[in-house]
Amino acid sequence: MGKLSFTVDGSDDPRGIHDDPERARTGPRFGSDEFNRLDVLAEPIGDDQVLETEAVESAVHPEVEIDLRDSPRDEFMSLLTGRLAVVTGANDAVGRAVALALIDAGARVCVLGRDAHHLRAIVEEAAPDAEVVSLQCDLGSASEVRSAAEFVNRFDRPIDVLVHCANVHVRGSIGHSEIADLDEQYLVNLRGPFLLTQALLAGISEGPGHVVFVNPTEPEGAGSNDTQYAMSRSGISALAQGLREETAGLGVRVTTVHVSGRVDDGRDNSLSPDDIADCVLGAIEMPHRIEVSDLVVRPRVAPSLVS
Repeated sequence: MGKLSFTVDGSDDPRGIHDDPERARTGPRFGSDEFNRLDVLAEPIGDDQVLETEAVESAVHPEVEIDLRDSPRDEFMSLLTGRLAVVTGANDAVGRAVALALIDAGARVCVLGRDAHHLRAIVEEAAPDAEVVSLQCDLGSASEVRSAAEFVNRFDRPIDVLVHCANVHVRGSIGHSEIADLDEQYLVNLRGPFLLTQALLAGISEGPGHVVFVNPTEPEGAGSNDTQYAMSRSGISALAQGLREETAGLGVRVTTVHVSGRVDDGRDNSLSPDDIADCVLGAIEMPHRIEVSDLVVRPRVAPSLVS
């Protein structure tokens, strides 16, 4: 099992942000044999961080890029078979469900999240022949987002799907909430998706690809003590609309899945993570001439609960 190291910028502010100017990052590129079930981790070393790459297959070939175009395809091919998908927030239930749904549909998936253990669990749960990359990345850190984007941009294929599922939710009233909580939610829920989309936009436009924002929203009347979170989430709608307008002539599709209601196991008037994943895949698998711009999903009220 080979290991490679990449040095990325450290961090020094409340969310671990270190906004030094962009610098060139050198490192090996991976051959198509190594894409299958690749595992990439970020671990702190001194003031910097190192991305350690563990390839389950043979040793890594430093001068070969990942080639996703010529891999064998299953006899049954879905619209997503062989496509390259990137999913953020894969540590959480919704991101995990979306990632596994894309994997089951035949996509080659790169999952991003803070917790390496949870990311490895997705890789282990996927079928033995699934092509999965796990990349530990905190969307609240600009330097980690840049490094993750640089890694993804080395794949020899345009980005077909980018799904933003990362979510931090801290309740608190305006009068008593902490500014650190506001920063946390802004950085992960809004700035992180902006930075990652910006860094991957060239590859998305080349596809052209599809960007999906999973945007949890509180049902009407449930916003008490939730202003900070609502602020961070309202910005996603503006980001999606701005991205749609800027890429209108390039064929890029942009979808926002507005999740209204409690996400649990799908019972007792709640949604399940799989319900949301089904909505995401439904929007992605529409014919390319059709864009589902905004999709609102909420649990159906049981007839017995209607007065």
